[in-house]
Amino acid sequence: MDKMDKKKESERRRLTLSAAELAEAGIAFLCGVCPLSPLVSPFGLAYLFSKTKLTLPLAAGLVLSLPFSPQPLVYALLYLLGFALLWLSAGRKLPAAARAALCVAFSAVLALTASPFSGADGFVAALFAFVAVPGFAYLFPCAAAAKQPGRLLCGRLAFAYVAVRAMSVFAFSFFRPELLLAFFLTLAAGVKSPYSSAGLCGFVCALAADLHYMPALIVLGLLFGLFAKKNVLAALFPTFAFAVVANAYLLDFRDLAPLLVNACCALAAFLPVHKRVPVLFPEQSEADGGGAPDKRPFSLSAFSACFSSLSQVFYTVNAETKQTNVTETCRRVQQAALSVCSACGGCACDKRDLCNNLMKHCLNEGFITEEQLPDHIRFGCKRKQQLVEAVNAALAKGRDESARAVAMLAEEYSAFSRLLNEAYKKEESEQTPDREAGRRVRELLFSKGVVCDKVRVTGARRRVVEVNGVLVDKLDCTSRQLTEELSALLGVRLSPPQFLLNDGYATMRFETVCRFSVESAKASCAKDGETLCGDTASFFEHDDYFYALIADGMGSGRDAALTSRLAAIYLEKLLCVGADKGDALRMLNKVLMAKKDEVFTTVDLIEIDKLTGEATLVKAGAAPSYLLRGGDCTKLESRTLPAGIMPAVKAEQIKLRLRRGDCLVMLSDGITQNRSYTPAVSRPGSAKELVTALMRRASAQTECADDMSVAALRIF
Repeated sequence: MDKMDKKKESERRRLTLSAAELAEAGIAFLCGVCPLSPLVSPFGLAYLFSKTKLTLPLAAGLVLSLPFSPQPLVYALLYLLGFALLWLSAGRKLPAAARAALCVAFSAVLALTASPFSGADGFVAALFAFVAVPGFAYLFPCAAAAKQPGRLLCGRLAFAYVAVRAMSVFAFSFFRPELLLAFFLTLAAGVKSPYSSAGLCGFVCALAADLHYMPALIVLGLLFGLFAKKNVLAALFPTFAFAVVANAYLLDFRDLAPLLVNACCALAAFLPVHKRVPVLFPEQSEADGGGAPDKRPFSLSAFSACFSSLSQVFYTVNAETKQTNVTETCRRVQQAALSVCSACGGCACDKRDLCNNLMKHCLNEGFITEEQLPDHIRFGCKRKQQLVEAVNAALAKGRDESARAVAMLAEEYSAFSRLLNEAYKKEESEQTPDREAGRRVRELLFSKGVVCDKVRVTGARRRVVEVNGVLVDKLDCTSRQLTEELSALLGVRLSPPQFLLNDGYATMRFETVCRFSVESAKASCAKDGETLCGDTASFFEHDDYFYALIADGMGSGRDAALTSRLAAIYLEKLLCVGADKGDALRMLNKVLMAKKDEVFTTVDLIEIDKLTGEATLVKAGAAPSYLLRGGDCTKLESRTLPAGIMPAVKAEQIKLRLRRGDCLVMLSDGITQNRSYTPAVSRPGSAKELVTALMRRASAQTECADDMSVAALRIF
């Protein structure tokens, strides 16, 4: 019986070894097949140099990949030299410097095969090949570095890139296996890996498959990785549908077949195996081999860096991403030709094959000449010059629109990275301990006879004071006195102390509370003859900030109302997730500039910090605002253009230090129709009374020739 068990065990080990050898051959084959560009495939050589020992599966995989290489004979010679090098160095380890020098030498030879001096494409391919061989030769072994999570992540991302890129060799028609594998790997990474790693996996897979599908893969990785930890199936379908539909919208619902077919195939392949998917990218604590997984949220700074790198990708490879859409180009050529031919009556020229004859020149050269027209049109059309000019103008317009679309996408990613970076800075500042403030608080507590073990003060704007190990029964002062003195020491208003008891160990905690409150009121009136007011006035709060906004859309009526409401909602959503005021306004300006019709809106925004009483006014083409303090009235104005007119919006920011009893008045230009206007209010009462008085005065003095809006804020 023991002999039978040993025999089965030996057979099982032999099968396991065979599976490992098969995997080794498959990886080598994929690396050899994988193209970096049509002119060069450097990953087989990189995988060869990542090994320290020559094995039969390694050699077999690379040899089988030779028919798919750009120049099989050259690659065969390089592989043979690499095999010889590994065989000769068997049993004795080459110095790292020698291996690096040999790797660079081989990559230089490989780069020369890409014809670097034949044109821009050859030069770029040669440069990439020269960098890719040593770079990936270093990254491949990192995939097994279990105790170094950073290297482990980079190594496995390198293999993901090669695997997806290699699948592009086998694409046909709508079926694109590289896109299918990209979606599958992104889903697999999101099941058990951190959602940051899943998002990076989607980013890398998109670089390997097709940049047009990068938004879908990144969004899918981030969202699915974020929500899949609780319920995989409940998170899978909503996040998958959102990512695919959003990407289809960005593509303007063109070329949907590759996206839908391959994404759905990846989903169908993932569902049966989602419970058996291994951890592709372990968390740091898991990779270190001990301890519980790190439960802290993913750093917003890494998020920001990720999206910033995305914007740089779109900026630097703009020409690479502008892949010509054959269908769209054909449609433009047809419309341009018909616009010229429709002016001719009874033309006998056959125009049906015009696009078929011109498409090659349109796609390759981007323009046409008279000599390239079909002979029956070239010698029979009286308006051939106008036809050529119309087609070339349509092609130029298409290129400009494509360039603008890519640039806009890059700007959106860049703006999003700035938004995340700003949120990260705020979060970091509120969690960073202030050692100097902690020392001063400890000295104050000691002077009051408060005995404690430790004092910790965190936050820059919202202070939190924690006093650990305090002896509650030995306090020599009241809680009110202690709160007042600590508030004066830290320059903020603190809450009464909260006492937390844990097995007799007491912690005393103070938190910053709002020093000021804001009473608000608003009123709007539509222009005579209009049913809708083109102004939008709104109030909202976030993180102890109070915001008041008046947006005045261009013109009046429905179009102006839509523009102003879009601006108000857009700014509110961005500011409520922590965006900087300037960044939010710039992003709004990009949205308005992207619209086909000319639209613009003024922006009058006030931000009030209820913790400190600091106020910031942001004005873009807005009417003056007024500060009522005591019996004085101060005019606050700026000379700037509205948002949506110029590519770069310039908004002036005015900072104030508010006091209790101050009133701020915001008006649209329908009320301040002359520069000498002042809100003559002797004694402003409540904000509502102030708004009513100003609207009554404006209605009595002027005709309602424009939309009128008033917003009043009273500080108490």
